[in-house]
Amino acid sequence: MNYDRLKNLKNIKQRLFRVLEKSNKPLNYKQITKKLKFKDKHFILDLLENLVRIKKIEVNEKFKFFIKNKNEKTLSGYVICQKKSIFFQPNDSKDLILLEKPKQQFFFDKDYINANVYAKNGEKRAKFNNIIERTNREFVGVVERSAKHCFVVPLDKGIKKDFYIDEKNSLKAKDRDKVIFKLIDWPSGAKSPFGKIISILGEENNFDVEKKAILHKYDIVSDFNTNSLKELKKINDKISTTEIKKRKDLRKVDTFTIDPDDAKDFDDAISIKKLENESYEVGVHIADVTHYIKENSCLDTEAYQRGCSVYLEDKVIPMIPEKLSNKICSLRPNEDKLCYSVLFNISKDGKVNNSWIGKTIINSKYRLTYQEAENIISGEAHKIDNEINILNSLAQIFRKKRIQEGSVIIKPEEIKIKFNKIGEPKKVIRKKILFSNQLVEEFMLLANKEVCKYFKKNNQAIYRVHDSPDIEKLKSLYLFLKKKNIHFDLSSKKLSNEINSIIQTCEEDPDFEMINQMVLRSMSKAKYTTENIGHFGLGFKRYSHFTSPIRRYSDMVTHRCLENIIKKDYDLEKSCIHISKKEKNAIQAERDYKNYLLLWMAKDKVNTVCKGKISSVKDWGLYVKLNEFLCEGLVSISSLKRSGRYYYDAQKEKIINKKTGNYYEISQEVDVKIEKINLNYGEMDLIIV
Repeated sequence: MNYDRLKNLKNIKQRLFRVLEKSNKPLNYKQITKKLKFKDKHFILDLLENLVRIKKIEVNEKFKFFIKNKNEKTLSGYVICQKKSIFFQPNDSKDLILLEKPKQQFFFDKDYINANVYAKNGEKRAKFNNIIERTNREFVGVVERSAKHCFVVPLDKGIKKDFYIDEKNSLKAKDRDKVIFKLIDWPSGAKSPFGKIISILGEENNFDVEKKAILHKYDIVSDFNTNSLKELKKINDKISTTEIKKRKDLRKVDTFTIDPDDAKDFDDAISIKKLENESYEVGVHIADVTHYIKENSCLDTEAYQRGCSVYLEDKVIPMIPEKLSNKICSLRPNEDKLCYSVLFNISKDGKVNNSWIGKTIINSKYRLTYQEAENIISGEAHKIDNEINILNSLAQIFRKKRIQEGSVIIKPEEIKIKFNKIGEPKKVIRKKILFSNQLVEEFMLLANKEVCKYFKKNNQAIYRVHDSPDIEKLKSLYLFLKKKNIHFDLSSKKLSNEINSIIQTCEEDPDFEMINQMVLRSMSKAKYTTENIGHFGLGFKRYSHFTSPIRRYSDMVTHRCLENIIKKDYDLEKSCIHISKKEKNAIQAERDYKNYLLLWMAKDKVNTVCKGKISSVKDWGLYVKLNEFLCEGLVSISSLKRSGRYYYDAQKEKIINKKTGNYYEISQEVDVKIEKINLNYGEMDLIIV
């Protein structure tokens, strides 16, 4: 072997060791080859087998490789609690290392601890050592009082201990009050941690109290701070002649908004006018929020902290104050408004010939609801019926082309809760997707995609990305469809087209809703980042968020990127991570509150027998969605074992009676009795009848 080859081999070995040392888990040879960016897989495999033979590295039963066990290291870092596991995150590291649970858990999420880190079967593990500093995190709980003692029961399922509250730290909270509290100490030998109540939300099972609890849980603030409100008063809502001269004046162009009937924050409008050669100029006009909210101002800082607006069923928590969101910036009819617009030249067959982007001033002539626009599409006469129908035709062309090019069209069931006069949830309505919804959606997608062309090469940009789905998560759908004799090619190079084909094939299937839900669950979570990887769900190579700056901070950032007014030292990726997290919190808060309302409407139905359909099967039981109330409950496997020797088969995704062979599986219709509803935890217990 010559000198150059020896030198090259040594270099590859060093890089290989670094890859294995950095990894939290064993890797197979394909993963290692990819991380090394080395094309010859066979060479790497031979090298790995040789290193195993000379005991430099180890291999497990799954043929995955790892560095031999090393001595324990004592490191400092944070406790990270997730749904089923607890992790240790060392200082200055993104690694999450599984933390072994001691016999008695003395730590909480975000506690700063010492832990001994070691390797076990090639995977890093951490063993709790001692607390350095307790978390400042605040929790929500329910007070339980007796004659002598006061405790708070946390509503965080990950905390298994009740907190002892000394009377001086109780704020005189009453039994069953819902409160915000914090940890103050957990002395060695004490069975319960000591807590301090810092705020009383009110009596449990109250809508306003529940909203406060959910918003606190997800770090969502309702009221705007004093500095922001002071700054708000100084904003001049009058548009100067000087400002108008800087912009393209589109006030004479027929422009209109299409929004839900209860909307007040209109951040997008559309216009259309006929051009020569049978083409159209279509305008997508977006509220110019950053004209009024300057970077690093108090209003901007608070909008960043909020990340996005939160839309609960009966309350909106806006990202920016209502004076801006509902009045100054909102594209209300018959008012001059400042916009950031994209003007498209589109042929009648839906080809986008060219586009222009820039600052404009508009005056919306009509405020349409989705239903009003739908009525026009269905043939109802209106002053702009010709414009609406042309836009609808173009939107359907865009939609068809988008699907052909790989955009995944998921059609999950959407519901809206109606309230009575005293503010109680009254009934659930299934929302229909209208052509008018698709009209607005297609032109907003077109604008969001188009603005990426205007990001300058040397400047920062923010993308909305969506990774490919996890094949492992799609296996449930594969198994489910296999039972129906429907072929689903998981290995297809055009996976999005394969998914669309399945959705189209199953449109009339009685389990269509279930299939949609399984596709949705398999999808990766979309996020914001400066590193563009494309958007799998939409089938776009480049995509951003531009069209909703009133309710999304990401769109405000996009506007600034397009104007090239973001400072070079601004950490845009950090901003992306933050607003992605705030978006996730908002979505979860909206879901939690909707679930609370659905369970509240069923609260008087305990011991009632209902029909439902199994929505998922887990090792701990069956989740059943009730046909009448549209909420989901759990049939625990322990309740099934009362009537037979049931066990969970992970391969078949079934719970099976070992003795009789009877089983429960996804989409199976069952009769269940509502055994218990716990509104505090958002849970419903069911039993099969």
